[in-house]
Amino acid sequence: MQSLFILAFLTESFTEYLFGKIAKLEPWKKYLAIAIGVALALTFNVDVFRDILKMTVVVPYVGSIITGAILGRGSNYLHDVVNLVRSISLDNITRAEATQADTAFTEAETAKVEAQTACGFVTSAEPTKEM
Repeated sequence: MQSLFILAFLTESFTEYLFGKIAKLEPWKKYLAIAIGVALALTFNVDVFRDILKMTVVVPYVGSIITGAILGRGSNYLHDVVNLVRSISLDNITRAEATQADTAFTEAETAKVEAQTACGFVTSAEPTKEM
């Protein structure tokens, strides 16, 4: 994860150092930054899909090219993307844990009722009403 931010920093640094003073290239600077980001991602074999999302991209180098485009957008954009990925991952983990907890609670309640019924503590499925 830290390597992505280092590469984003390098992408911004190279873009500014190589093309920052050339006024004619100002409209093209974001595209040059993407090209530098893609070059760095391919050089260092960085792939957000593989490394963070644990997804397999079928077409070789596509993950690295997309990662390079993200790097070219800059570290602020990368930070937003990483936070989004983390929140989705944490949300999925939280949902999975909540589902497991609900299932465990339901199973425990079912076992409790079965045990009470077997011992004769509960005679019917409906609760008795007190007056």
